[in-house]
Amino acid sequence: MTIHETLDIRKLWNLSGFITLMRLPLALIFPFVAAVPFIATIVLLLAAISDVIDGVIARKMNTESHIGGFADGWVDKIFNINAGWSLVVFDWMPWWASCLLFTREWIQIPMVPYYVAQYVRGHSPPNKPLLSGKVCSVLLVVAMIASLWSLSYVMWGSILGTAVLGAYSTIVYLGREFEARTKIN
Repeated sequence: MTIHETLDIRKLWNLSGFITLMRLPLALIFPFVAAVPFIATIVLLLAAISDVIDGVIARKMNTESHIGGFADGWVDKIFNINAGWSLVVFDWMPWWASCLLFTREWIQIPMVPYYVAQYVRGHSPPNKPLLSGKVCSVLLVVAMIASLWSLSYVMWGSILGTAVLGAYSTIVYLGREFEARTKIN
């Protein structure tokens, strides 16, 4: 597989790719609506729903692609981190709670150059989704929505669940990657 086949952006020009990329405008508008809980909640729910259905549609319509998986992961991170800092700026959540919310991203940061190089070479990480990773993503959205509505116990429980499950999932994903790489070498 060549770099042009791997990162062929034309493979995003389908329904699932459109749904994935629609999270970018949602990420851009979130800071402007974060002060209004009802509207911010709608934007968070639209982003979460689009994150669920883009992959389902890609599999059903046989439009899964390397670039689609790559874009989905990065768009998720862009949206979630943008929403997270917006909640801090509008004082819906303390900064350190937002740091806990993104435990898996903190663990993944040192691996970004490695993963980008792997994607460019056409190698997808062996990241069959874990239930813990899916639950972590749901808890992240629940924590954000709970912060908007001042549901402290729900927010704190969701943040702690996100931190623990995010760390666990990331460690499992990294273990899978290490195992796959040692089998190749």
